[in-house]
Amino acid sequence: MTVEIPNHNREDCRAVSSILARVGDKWTVLIVVLLGEGPKRFNEIKRMIGGISQRMLTQTLRDLQRDGYVDREVFPTKPPSVEYRLTELGRSLYAPLADELDVEPLWRDALTTGKTLALPRFYPETGSYLACRVLNPAEDLKPGQFGIPEPGVNCPPVALKRLDFILAPGVGFTLDGRRLGRGKGFYDRLLSSVRGSKCGIAFDEQIVDDIPAELHDIRLDYILTPTRWFRAGQDAVWK
Repeated sequence: MTVEIPNHNREDCRAVSSILARVGDKWTVLIVVLLGEGPKRFNEIKRMIGGISQRMLTQTLRDLQRDGYVDREVFPTKPPSVEYRLTELGRSLYAPLADELDVEPLWRDALTTGKTLALPRFYPETGSYLACRVLNPAEDLKPGQFGIPEPGVNCPPVALKRLDFILAPGVGFTLDGRRLGRGKGFYDRLLSSVRGSKCGIAFDEQIVDDIPAELHDIRLDYILTPTRWFRAGQDAVWK
């Protein structure tokens, strides 16, 4: 299967530079990315970012509110509590900032060659992801739990054991197949039920020498980047 994957150094760096020019410094970017996962309270934001002073966080959130990227809601508790969330304009910034490759060309290639395409959908009832079949991404995909497009309720579930090949995003990867996720374990639980080949998809810069591994972490069979495709393992070499 031959698919053109976007050039990270050219397109994605330009996108990030454009966003930085619009919304400011690194703290702004970190807050936008964090709120892209869902509403957060002030102390929660401060704890999760780390290294930011209370004064800087307060000022940055005020600036984001002023520019229309963030909404602030006050709850009548004692003492009052405040929750922040991205506005529609703010959510439009989050998508270009995503640190994962655009795999839409792979979706379209799979569909045009007659393959079954399944994408993950979050189920709040179980707090987990399941695979659901997608026939027409333009019609079937809807904004999901974390602002990520995912199959709508009309898309039928697909048993994970039926999947022949699965692409797994992540924050970092090693040549021997270890994967660092976002700390919630969603993909590890999904990957543990997949019998087919598991492939990490990443930018070249996300391939690192070492990642801490736990017993429940699932090793990948392959790694795909914009410039390389290789089988993961102890003898894998990054050239």
